[in-house]
Amino acid sequence: MLLDQIALGSKQPYSAAEHVKITLNTNDLSPCTISNADPALNTLALGCPDYGAILARRMSHHVVAVGQSFVHTVGGRELQFHIESINEIENSDPFIIKPGQTKITIIETGVNDLPVPCGGVDQLVEVLSNVIDGAASKMRSAFQALSMPITKSILLHGVTGVGKATVVRHVARQLRYTLYTYHIRDLIAMSDQFDDPSFATCNNLRMMFERARANSKSILLIQGLDILQIDSNVDSSIRKKIIATLRETICSIRPDEQVFVIALARSLKRLPETLKSLDIFDQHEHISIPTRQQRQLILDALIDYYNLQLKPNYSREDTLSLLSQRTSGYVARDLKLLLRSAMLHAMRSKQIDDVASALDSLTLSEEQSNCTPFLSWINLEYALENSLPSQQAGFETTMDKKSWDDIGGYKDLKIKLQRAVLLPISNPETYAKLGISPPSGLLLYGPSGCGKSLLVQALASESTMNVINVKGPEVFSKYLGETEAVIRNLFATAKRISPCIVFIDEMDSIACKRGWDSGEGGNSVNERVLSTLLNEMDGVEGRTGVFVIGCTNRPDQIDDAILRPGRLDLLLHVDLPNQPDRREIIQNIMSQMAIAPEVEAEAIANSTAYCTGADIHSILREAAKHAIREDVNIPHISQRHIDIAVANIQRKAQKYALDGSNEVFNKFSNRDTK
Repeated sequence: MLLDQIALGSKQPYSAAEHVKITLNTNDLSPCTISNADPALNTLALGCPDYGAILARRMSHHVVAVGQSFVHTVGGRELQFHIESINEIENSDPFIIKPGQTKITIIETGVNDLPVPCGGVDQLVEVLSNVIDGAASKMRSAFQALSMPITKSILLHGVTGVGKATVVRHVARQLRYTLYTYHIRDLIAMSDQFDDPSFATCNNLRMMFERARANSKSILLIQGLDILQIDSNVDSSIRKKIIATLRETICSIRPDEQVFVIALARSLKRLPETLKSLDIFDQHEHISIPTRQQRQLILDALIDYYNLQLKPNYSREDTLSLLSQRTSGYVARDLKLLLRSAMLHAMRSKQIDDVASALDSLTLSEEQSNCTPFLSWINLEYALENSLPSQQAGFETTMDKKSWDDIGGYKDLKIKLQRAVLLPISNPETYAKLGISPPSGLLLYGPSGCGKSLLVQALASESTMNVINVKGPEVFSKYLGETEAVIRNLFATAKRISPCIVFIDEMDSIACKRGWDSGEGGNSVNERVLSTLLNEMDGVEGRTGVFVIGCTNRPDQIDDAILRPGRLDLLLHVDLPNQPDRREIIQNIMSQMAIAPEVEAEAIANSTAYCTGADIHSILREAAKHAIREDVNIPHISQRHIDIAVANIQRKAQKYALDGSNEVFNKFSNRDTK
């Protein structure tokens, strides 16, 4: 509030103020775009409005005093101003602002005292803090003595949502630096002014930089660098001009200035080489997808930041430890959304409970209705069931939930799968102590319908690992090089969200033997795809935490190079179920159907030799259809209905098994390394 009432109510004249210093909090103050405006005005609006001139005009003939705070709307935003001193005196009598006589200086302060939910990145925070604080004060003389350039710009890269901007905000708050935020799209918006002679000094990036330079201890955060990727739709001439403007602006920082530039990008791979050179950014830092321990620290920080409460009987450490194990591949943004989903579920559950209690007592106090609900594991489980890591985008990442009990028989095979995949996850220290690496992959082979995919579904459900589910034929593309790119992207995604199971159904289609396809051009295509697959499975790029499971009913057509240890360590034969296996399968199916009491699983198992699990499902389904055709109101399926179905299906299964179709599996099993 200004002191106009003093001026009106007092007879004494006020002296004209010579110099008024006013502070402006610049937190969250970003450039605003005005289109179709005069170029000079557009540049001003996009860059740095002259707040001093604006206030001098609006406050003309107003009475002011030190300590006064007031709000003015500039560019559609309400800004908070505070008068620090008048005529270089911090405590003074009121003065009047007179046009042409009073100089107004704006001092921007943007240190954010609000807490930032930042966890699991202590090492990166320390690196950034040391670079900024060391170059600003402690190590400057040492750098100069050694004639070493002082780091003034950093390129921070990492996948979307990993917390790049959050880390920078945390560092700025920790070091008490003013943070200015700028987006590359605001520079692209000025592309029609690139040829203007005044652009070099009046572009919005330069003006934002000068704004940071005017206030000591400042960080300019540049976002949206990925817009300049080589394959983006930005014209190459515009890209070159923007990169040149970036270089010119950053290179203008003097060694004695406490101004730093930090730019953010998702990936360095597709950025232009000129942008990745050390001529622009002195240092590159990578923020990786958080590990399990880092996820636990992030969750801990988020729970504190949002003031979430776990139920009193829940151990916070144990809950967060379990939650971090269930969220492999999640980045900071994913974890934030996960907790938000859990909290909303808790609030909905609480509302239902409150209404039920109110109906019982016919009262609902304000205290009860406003009480913050506690998070339980049920809420967190709900959130986990309805969320996925954002890095899984582009591939099928869901599989039906199955338990080992849902799959009848194959007891020995289940144990081998658990030992190969689950044991290394639950006991990694044992493998490290013995100095051995856990298996990196396995192949399930056998006749169609024997439950290979069901076994993988049960394995994925019990392991709680992320899963990428692909079918071999769907990977192929008619465009040159696209299939190889899909395979590389498949494994790159798996590594980002590790631990992860990569399930490749019909693996023989992308790993067929060299020279097998005699079609025109077939050999070269298959060999390129096979070579790419071999390179990725070799772990050339580091395949830690990625387990490959292949399924096929044509194992003889898979190239020998894929089958060697280190790629697919185990070759497991999923054979036709034996009599005990068939009995368990039948019992599982019968438990979900209306079967007559006299029907025995043992008898059906004895009469279904050579049948696969899929055949047995088909037998009982056909028996149900026979029963319905006989009487639509029939209460249950009887033995005679089952006998009819067995006679039809078992005969076909036996003929297929005895004509040599399954001989290939018996031959291939001789090389099984189990």
